[in-house]
Amino acid sequence: MAKPTFAKLGLTKNTEVKAFIYAGQEIEVKQYLPIEEKLELIANAMNNVLATDENKFPNYIKLEMYLRLELIFKYTNLVFTEKQKEDLPKLYDLLEGNGIFKLIDAQLPEYTFINL
Repeated sequence: MAKPTFAKLGLTKNTEVKAFIYAGQEIEVKQYLPIEEKLELIANAMNNVLATDENKFPNYIKLEMYLRLELIFKYTNLVFTEKQKEDLPKLYDLLEGNGIFKLIDAQLPEYTFINL
């Protein structure tokens, strides 16, 4: 049996993007994020949980909040001001309360990989 070589697979970087319309705005969602960026996304979420929790125990609600926000920051073309990012729980509530996370999750095949 012949052994295929890696070079002959013809692999290319996955840059596919899916989009949907919300309030007249096109929101793009990357279909793949390189592993280095996934690691950074998870590290950012974990560091935010540790930095904002004085009790020093695993706070899974905070982890969920920070993971979901990091998904938005890394996978979409949505732009947030520094002022908006100052109050991440408020930002999370606005996105969650208006169904934005569900719309993005529907376009994001890697959600289960990252949402441990």
